[in-house]
Amino acid sequence: MQRTTWLVVPVMLIELLSAILLISIRPPFVSSVLVITGLILLTSIWAITFLLLLPQHNRLEEGYDEIINHRLVNINWLRTTLWSVRAVLTGIMMFLTIQGYQAM
Repeated sequence: MQRTTWLVVPVMLIELLSAILLISIRPPFVSSVLVITGLILLTSIWAITFLLLLPQHNRLEEGYDEIINHRLVNINWLRTTLWSVRAVLTGIMMFLTIQGYQAM
């Protein structure tokens, strides 16, 4: 878990920074609703990570527990779903931006 943190945290921070920058320098062809929805999804992912997953991981450090392991898997499915929705949303924003600039 400690080794993974050094890889994951910088990527998560870059993802957060890019979501915030996207709000402040939103492409003209992308709705602010899409950008804000993306940030809300990211905030939800962070909340799930720090409020639900991290405590479960900390409990696993005390020793393996089948129930905790099952909870982690279920919580990760939720995060995977949110990240997938966010990926589709990002793809839509990229498509709209490319289409908008090609039409110019």
